[in-house]
Amino acid sequence: MPSAERRGHTDIVQAKTGLLIDPYFSATKLAWMLENVPGARERAEQGELAFGTVDSF
Repeated sequence: MPSAERRGHTDIVQAKTGLLIDPYFSATKLAWMLENVPGARERAEQGELAFGTVDSF
């Protein structure tokens, strides 16, 4: 379960984006990587990590 969902933010996310919290969408994958891949958050903060959907590259 994504952390936003665990924290009870499902309604807020849906109101702002129109989307449900679901692993289909990129944001939940990115959040998981930042929380679970060693060094990912630090590299992202330093501008050394790029993330996007296939069509963004």
